[in-house]
Amino acid sequence: MDDLQDQQAFSNGADRLLAGLKSMLSRLAAWWEVNGDTVVGFLEWAAVTYPRAQLLEATGWLPHYTTPVLDPEQDVEATDAMIARHYDQAWPEVEAAFRARLASWRVDDEAKACFGEALTAHRHGLYRVAPRLLFPEIERLTRSHLGDHLTVSASQRDLRFAASELGAENFTRTGILTLRLFGAFADRIYANAKTEEQLAAVRADPVPNRHAAIHGLAIYNTQKSSLNALFIAEFVLLTIDAIKAEALGQAKALPPGLDRTSSLLAEPRPKIAGAPEASPRAP
Repeated sequence: MDDLQDQQAFSNGADRLLAGLKSMLSRLAAWWEVNGDTVVGFLEWAAVTYPRAQLLEATGWLPHYTTPVLDPEQDVEATDAMIARHYDQAWPEVEAAFRARLASWRVDDEAKACFGEALTAHRHGLYRVAPRLLFPEIERLTRSHLGDHLTVSASQRDLRFAASELGAENFTRTGILTLRLFGAFADRIYANAKTEEQLAAVRADPVPNRHAAIHGLAIYNTQKSSLNALFIAEFVLLTIDAIKAEALGQAKALPPGLDRTSSLLAEPRPKIAGAPEASPRAP
């Protein structure tokens, strides 16, 4: 009798398991029917984007909505030269794209004017200006939005902590899907430069470091360091705006071309006449 009961219990359990599996497979099939094309598209996008991401990172340029299309078959040196040539030849269109977005920022007029002056300086080949001008402005705006801290380090810590609380939106803030801008903000521009090893790493990095720029520990005088300063400053100023909006319960400003239903796979870029078309989904 006990054996029959055990067999019946086992049979009932197996039936329930089978029914559950059938239900799960049915739901999975229905989900794939709706989302399959998106998943395939993402995998195809990743296969194309990853080698471009690795190549761009190797050149030392930060990703931006004005980054030109990269050829993964091209070597690092040739790619670096192509990007530099792009920003030299297409600067009027690149600057116009910056300024169009600058006008929509919800930061104060002083921050907008400061960023505008950095763009003007870059246009005239004054590449030392952006790092030395923009880092102090970021600190002024941080103090204005997050509180008048007694120390600079406290304001920087609060800024990075508040930014980390914003979650995944940190990866699409400027209108492109990328992890590297947030990574540069979190790990590089405020990296310590106290030891000889740290100082050597900071000096070798084409992304300007706040401490090195302000305290004269490194020289940033190239087209690449100037543009990287502009790219990361744009990201940080928009991050400060998002932090303020979060604190006030307001809707955050969205980059042009993105809305709350946009796929992260669609990364809008401004069309720059006479230059290579902006790289789709740059890393």
